[in-house]
Amino acid sequence: MKQILICILILSALCACEYHSSPPDLDIDSGILSIHMDRQHIPSEVVRLHGLLSREDFDTIRFEFEDLGNSPSVLIENIPVGVWKVEIYALNSEGLTIFYGFATVSVVSHQVTPVSIQLSRTGSVQIVVIWPDAAYEVFRNCLVVLTRDGTLFMDFDGNILGTLDIGGSSSYQGVQVYNEHLYILDNAEITEIDENGYVVARTPAPGSMWFAVLPDSRFAMLDNRNDSIHIIDTEGNIIISLGMLHSPDKHLQNVNGWVVGNSLIISEDGNDHLLEVDLQTYEVSIFKDCNSFVNYPEIWLNDITYRDGTYYLCQAKTIWTFSDPNGDVTKLTTLPEGNITSIVISDNYAYCPINFSGNVYKINLLTGQYELLASGLDYPDDMCAW
Repeated sequence: MKQILICILILSALCACEYHSSPPDLDIDSGILSIHMDRQHIPSEVVRLHGLLSREDFDTIRFEFEDLGNSPSVLIENIPVGVWKVEIYALNSEGLTIFYGFATVSVVSHQVTPVSIQLSRTGSVQIVVIWPDAAYEVFRNCLVVLTRDGTLFMDFDGNILGTLDIGGSSSYQGVQVYNEHLYILDNAEITEIDENGYVVARTPAPGSMWFAVLPDSRFAMLDNRNDSIHIIDTEGNIIISLGMLHSPDKHLQNVNGWVVGNSLIISEDGNDHLLEVDLQTYEVSIFKDCNSFVNYPEIWLNDITYRDGTYYLCQAKTIWTFSDPNGDVTKLTTLPEGNITSIVISDNYAYCPINFSGNVYKINLLTGQYELLASGLDYPDDMCAW
């Protein structure tokens, strides 16, 4: 039987009020549990989720999750205050329990306590209890920029909307969005933040590596020192380690990854090659040989992204596009300075931060014309759109 990783977010009264602007009516000396689970964390073999709330000298409360096709949740009201045991059962089509887990949670009078559940394929039980003073203030429909000052929210006109005190403490850091959640790598830890600003998971990660968020609750840790790719689960366990098709050569190239379909495309291996990792078989192959257009002084490949059949590939100052990995590339533009650390596509524009100058450029995808969007950032190291 597999078991469950349960992340419980116990919030203060202020936080609970912010989570529900007008909480449901509560009986005296009772509270509410709001239990939810992201669809991305439910394996395909699970067809039913139900649970129990139990406490000595109290009746057991049974609950069922509905609509597993979306993000199943259940709201349990009028729970007597105190410490309760939460048990979750995940069943397959034969009615057999294939995942199980439990945790204790304190029900507080007149408060809503969010409980987040995640299934783990490792068979172990880990219970992470996070006690934040409040949710982070987050902004949506904007750029998220990772700098030495932390994580910045920037609108598409270059205005700073707010900051997070995550990021900036490590030279190996990154930020990505996957399934509406924000993932920030810093100081050998990946922090997952949901759309409401709550931290729903923290994953220990190997140091001195970049990362990419993968489907099925996995991460790829990208190692430019040993030219290797480590696939880890949400508990930080290594599922498999892969080489970059050659012996480590200490080139210390930039390594970035982007998921396209069921493949992870990696830029680069240190020899001007893009690599492809099949995320089902973990087979590694050369996706594109870029030696024909990589010339001095721009000797490295940087970030890569993909949208609507087109790949966007950066060097220090130049951005290339291509659709067929076996075909030619087209120059989109060359910026007046480098080093480009990331490329983000939104609508008909690309956005690129320059680490050394602290500038961010906006590039028209139709014409290749660019403009300075923002300046004065402290070493912008990565960026995404959320």
